[in-house]
Amino acid sequence: MKNIVSLLLFFSFYFPIQIVAAVPPSTQYIDSLNNLSYDLRKKDKEHSLVLARMAHNASVNLDYNEGQAYAEYNMGNYYRGKNDNDNAIRSYNRALLKISPEQNRELIVKLLNVKGLALKHELLFDSALTSFYSSMEYWNPKFCDEEYLMKIQYNIGNTYKGMGLYDSSLHYSFKGLRIAEKLNRPNKVLASYYYTIGNTYHKNEDPTNALTYLLKSKELYEDHEDGVARALTSIGNVYDLKEEHEKALEFYYKSLRIEQKRPFEDQFSGIYNNISQQYIYLEQLDSVQHYAKIALELSQMIRDDEGIAISMTQLGHVKIENEQIDEGLSLYNQALETANTYDLISLQDEIVLKLATIYKKTGYPDSSIKYMEIHDTIRERLMNEDNQRNILVIEKKYQTEKKNKRIKELELNNIIEKQNKLYWVYGAIGVFVVFTLLMFLQVYRHRNKSLLIAKASLIEGEEIERARLSKELHDNVGATLSMASMIIQTAFKENSNSDKTLEAKAKNLLDQSLTHIRTLSHELSPSILTKFGLQTAFELLLEGLTEAGIQTILKYELKPENKYPSTFELALYRVLQELINNIVKHANATDVVITIKEGSKDQIVLIAKDNGKGFNPKSKEGIGMHNIRSRIETYKGKLTVQSDPEQGTEVMITVVIPA
Repeated sequence: MKNIVSLLLFFSFYFPIQIVAAVPPSTQYIDSLNNLSYDLRKKDKEHSLVLARMAHNASVNLDYNEGQAYAEYNMGNYYRGKNDNDNAIRSYNRALLKISPEQNRELIVKLLNVKGLALKHELLFDSALTSFYSSMEYWNPKFCDEEYLMKIQYNIGNTYKGMGLYDSSLHYSFKGLRIAEKLNRPNKVLASYYYTIGNTYHKNEDPTNALTYLLKSKELYEDHEDGVARALTSIGNVYDLKEEHEKALEFYYKSLRIEQKRPFEDQFSGIYNNISQQYIYLEQLDSVQHYAKIALELSQMIRDDEGIAISMTQLGHVKIENEQIDEGLSLYNQALETANTYDLISLQDEIVLKLATIYKKTGYPDSSIKYMEIHDTIRERLMNEDNQRNILVIEKKYQTEKKNKRIKELELNNIIEKQNKLYWVYGAIGVFVVFTLLMFLQVYRHRNKSLLIAKASLIEGEEIERARLSKELHDNVGATLSMASMIIQTAFKENSNSDKTLEAKAKNLLDQSLTHIRTLSHELSPSILTKFGLQTAFELLLEGLTEAGIQTILKYELKPENKYPSTFELALYRVLQELINNIVKHANATDVVITIKEGSKDQIVLIAKDNGKGFNPKSKEGIGMHNIRSRIETYKGKLTVQSDPEQGTEVMITVVIPA
């Protein structure tokens, strides 16, 4: 019967006669429709959709819920393949309402996984993570292949990468890679893991590991030209990070040669932008213009808004360098408008910072200050979003692992309870089966012992995982609040006689939370300046170092009667904030001295000196120092660094007081 159904379905595609109608509706018929729809999802998407709809209609008539769910799954895959993620998510949700884990756990795992992918493509990262974690909870080796778990962990890693949480991304990407290697998956699959891990290291500014994994990825992609092109582009990006621009161009051009084998509209516009950017660094303006124009044309053709904005900034750079200021500013402002329209916040930040620099150089200080203030606002928004995202992710991890622990405990308890019942049943059989009863007792004692060992291993594993998680929890406010909540629940809900030690620990953690919140508020809120003045604002910033166990001295030598513009005071505040961040993250110092005083010719001098591990000032400058330089440029600032390994660091910043 199954072969006849498949044959009739095959002929229905190529002959106008509706042969399928001759097949009487049945669950077997519906399953055949769904299976064929799934098989055709890549080869013939339109026919796959037709079959899925036929299966859905037949399932509705037969009230066959599992058939409806599978049909909705196939339709959702069709929509996702067309980048219609809204309809895809609706289909997946309808499918999930039709089945339970008892009916088809494997299909639920698949549905939650692909729903997470659709949400991720819509940049709904938090919802995507919820879906992926739910898929991982339902995964069970009795019903699902281990390959599904591998895919879920790969998708979680990719989602964390999109959120900028690179440590979490690497954690899950490596877990997925270990499964892929264990299952001897094809080179193309392994290459995709190496590619993701390499790009994550690149985003985390670790070029050495990034190159290691990206080069492995390129080798494993072998004859898959699309994969090779992506790997080559990413290798070029790493050399761009290392500021080896000629080397970056070498790999970009290799990637471009592969891209140019395809029709123009199918090429990756970003490769042209990447090449153009390297020529900006190499100050070859004709090449910048050539590749930026191609990138702009291709981006407009495929409606890539970010590519359009980037191309306009590159063309604007050429105009500014050629002293065509008005045309250059016009292009930058068009790029900013595009970035604002589509909320490309990181690109907005880059453009406004560039505009501030251009207006300063061309003699428009008011406009320069205006764009620096916009830059400050964007940076604060980015910091707030990062903090909120970190708290949400840690909360989600904690809740997921707590739920997994509870599920495993219930499963173990159910097994033990069932075995105890069986024990009493067998115990009541009678004397004439004593020998059999003794054998059963031995078996069940052995099983009980295995269960106890399994439970002990589970608890040990959870403790190890909790230790790993507590490190993340310790580093931010959300972690402390979550741990305090857990301890309070333990003290007051699970134990009727509340444990005073746990109670005291909870209060202590909450006090820490309040301190973290106060410190974060002080760091993020420049209103301190207007309420209390520059000296108090500096003192509050240094409190963070003191709380970290670093001895601090503030030598505030500015005259109290001297008043400075609010934007100037804000710039000094931000510069010190950045210096303190660098000391905390990199210096390993125990003593810090901050000096602020008036210099000659209406100047202010800010000096930060620490006894930390030091570094080589000739090495590549980090983002923190780059931000400081960008901020003090408006005030004709000068930054000098004196440091040697293990000899501490002294940073001196001189700025001119605005008239």
